[in-house]
Amino acid sequence: MSHGGPGEGGGFLPRIVLDGATISYVDEGRGDALVLLHGWIGSGALWDLMIPELARDFRVVAPDLPGHGGSGVPAAFSFDLEGFSRFLEELREALDIPHFIPVGHSMGGSIALHYAARYPHRVSALVLIDTPARTRSISWPARLPVLEWALGLVHRFWGPRIVAAAIRS
Repeated sequence: MSHGGPGEGGGFLPRIVLDGATISYVDEGRGDALVLLHGWIGSGALWDLMIPELARDFRVVAPDLPGHGGSGVPAAFSFDLEGFSRFLEELREALDIPHFIPVGHSMGGSIALHYAARYPHRVSALVLIDTPARTRSISWPARLPVLEWALGLVHRFWGPRIVAAAIRS
């Protein structure tokens, strides 16, 4: 991993080479990891004002996704949810993050959801912001682990009676 190179904000971002492409990212703080995923044609700079606050309690990683911001495009990269999910898994491995909370905005939320369906054992929670309600590329069998996990959270926080009443109404 090499450090250097200007980020969008004029500062210097760490860079890492994944599958032949240089990827820019921010990595600040300590504790449980949050990975912040920006939307289409955005960059990790979306999160610049939030990172200092979040880094007080969490390790915060905010990459420029492949082909966005200061990041290049891996040679065989596929610009679909599967390609971005594979990228996210490679980044997780390279930065030695055992599990994390993906926080996704817009397309970043779709990537987070797809990643959680594909790698549920790596995701400890999921935060979606302005994320499309439907993602046709995720099959129902792939969604089941995430849905079971989400239902477990619902039951843990709201209890069976409240959930049952909400379903009936």
